[in-house]
Amino acid sequence: AVATKADYITVLIGANDLCAASAAAMASTADFARHIDAALGALDEGLPQSRVFLGSIPALYQLWSALHTDPKARRAWQAAGTCRSMLDPGSTEAQRGQVVARQQAFNRILAQTCARYATCRWDGGAISGYRFSAADISTLDYFHPGVRGQAELADLAWRAFEP
Repeated sequence: AVATKADYITVLIGANDLCAASAAAMASTADFARHIDAALGALDEGLPQSRVFLGSIPALYQLWSALHTDPKARRAWQAAGTCRSMLDPGSTEAQRGQVVARQQAFNRILAQTCARYATCRWDGGAISGYRFSAADISTLDYFHPGVRGQAELADLAWRAFEP
């Protein structure tokens, strides 16, 4: 972004840090905070006139809740090893709770770090708070938003970013 002199940057980060082989293998809050601060600092220093939109992490538990009874979704998650810390059928409710707690911590880190940079605008938790349904998820991988979900998230992001 700095090399191309971007004037608007959207940053959506954190789900992959939560989606590990297990809840115990997720990125630590210290590592996450350090990397977010370095990235936003580089953008702020290299592009002081830019606008950075930082989105909260979508609710992974909501994804599991919406689709865990769908056999096609379960097969797709298992075949691809998608977000095993949350979606693996062997994960317990306590392990999923660890993912939720870490996600909440990561979202707090995103908000606090963004607040330190004049170029950064936080979504106020809009994306994380969105309660999507199975119809909002792509049937290609049962993990990423489909067309309807993308439209909903884009609308949320736009409303959160508008001055």
